[in-house]
Amino acid sequence: MFGFIEGVAAIPDWIERIAFLDANYNFDARHVAKLTDWLHRSERNTLVALAYDDREIMLDGKKVVSDSGGTWRATHRMIDALQGAFPFTIDTLGDFLRYRSGQVELLLHPNPANRILHTEMIGEMNGYMHALLVRRPGYDGSVLRASRAYSPFVEAGLSLPAAAPMAIPARPHAAMTGSAFIASLAGQSRDGIEASIARELRAGNIPSFLRTLRTVEASGVGPDSAKHVVAYEVMPDYLAIGSDDDFVRMPMTPYTAQAFCEMHGFALPTRKMVNDIWAAATTHLDPRPLTVDRDSARTFLQHHRIIEEQLAGVPRGAFVAGIKKDVVVTNKLLERGQRVAIYGWHYVNGQPIQPLYTGHVDWYVDYSHGIRPVRSMMHVDGVSWTFEKLMANPALAYLVSDEPAPAVARYDR
Repeated sequence: MFGFIEGVAAIPDWIERIAFLDANYNFDARHVAKLTDWLHRSERNTLVALAYDDREIMLDGKKVVSDSGGTWRATHRMIDALQGAFPFTIDTLGDFLRYRSGQVELLLHPNPANRILHTEMIGEMNGYMHALLVRRPGYDGSVLRASRAYSPFVEAGLSLPAAAPMAIPARPHAAMTGSAFIASLAGQSRDGIEASIARELRAGNIPSFLRTLRTVEASGVGPDSAKHVVAYEVMPDYLAIGSDDDFVRMPMTPYTAQAFCEMHGFALPTRKMVNDIWAAATTHLDPRPLTVDRDSARTFLQHHRIIEEQLAGVPRGAFVAGIKKDVVVTNKLLERGQRVAIYGWHYVNGQPIQPLYTGHVDWYVDYSHGIRPVRSMMHVDGVSWTFEKLMANPALAYLVSDEPAPAVARYDR
C-alpha cells in the first residue's frame, strides 16, 4: 500500500477509503503530505488503521518486531504526524483505544495478554468489517467486538468448486526449438540446466501434440467386493521442449516435473499407472539403451533421435509407450530421503527393463528418464476425484496404486 502511495504524485481521486489492517508498519514522514492532501481533497475520503500492541509479543522465544518496528509504534507515528491537520479526540470502542478526527479513525488494541492478535483482530473481532463500515450512514461501530458479527451470514454446507489449474500457455512464436534448446545447455551447471528447463515449460514451449490428452481406464474389485472403474487423461508421449517439427523429450528432476504438473493440473504416475498407460498405448517400441555419457544433454538428444527413427511412419501425437523409464511416486521414497523413483521402459512383450528403483539421488537425471504428466482430476465410476484424494482412500486406492496403503502422491523437497 505504501509502495502505491510512493509511486504516484498524488493519491488518485478514485480512491475513497484507505484501511491499514495491522499493516502500517512502514509509515513515515514522507507519506504525510500525500495522505493529508488526499483527505482534504474530498470529505468522502476516509483513513482507517487498526493495530495492536505488538512491542513485546514473542514467537519461538524471540520478539516478533524490532525495538523500533511494529504497527503499534507506526500508528503512534501516524497520530503524531496527522494531529496538526486533524486534531484527534480520544475514546474507547470495545477493547480498542480510538483516535478520531472526522475522516480519520485510528484504533489500538492494548493487548494485555501479549498475544499475536493479527488474524483474530481482523477476523474474529470483525476489524475488516469495521474498517469498511466506518463513516457509512447508520453505522455506530457496533461490530468491533470480541465475537464474530458475521456468523448469521455464513452459509452452512457451502461447497466451493475446486480451483481450476492454469492452462499451459500457448507456445511463443519465437520460442527455441528442441535442438536449439539442447545447444543452449552447453556449459551450464546442473542447477542451471534445471532452471532453463523450468523456464521453457513455464513459457509453454512444448509441442502442440502433447496437449491432446488420451484417456486410460483401469478397473478392479475393491475391499467392498464391488467392481470400480477409474478413468484419467495422460499426455500421449513424454514431456518435451520445442516445436512439433523440432522437439526433444526432456529428462528432468522430479521437482522440476512436479512444479510443472501442479501448475497445470497434472500429477506424476505410480508404477501401476505406468503399466496401465503402457497397456492403453497404441504404439509400443522396444527399448534402445545407451551406455556412454548417460547424463549429458547431447545424449538426451541422441536418445530422442533414436526414438524418432523408431517412430518413422507413425503419426505425430500417437499414444506411445516403451521409450523411457517413468519418474514415479511410490512409498519407497519414504525409506530413503532425497531420492528419485523410476520404473518401466517396457519391452513390446510388456516386461519392464527397470524395476521400481530409488537408488539415485533426487538431482540425478539421465537420458532414459521420462515425464508422463497425468491429469490429476480423475473419475471413479463417473464421480470426480483428485489423484491425491484417491491415493488416500483405502477403499479405492488400488485403482491407481499396487502398493499397500499408498502414502506418497507427490515429490516434496
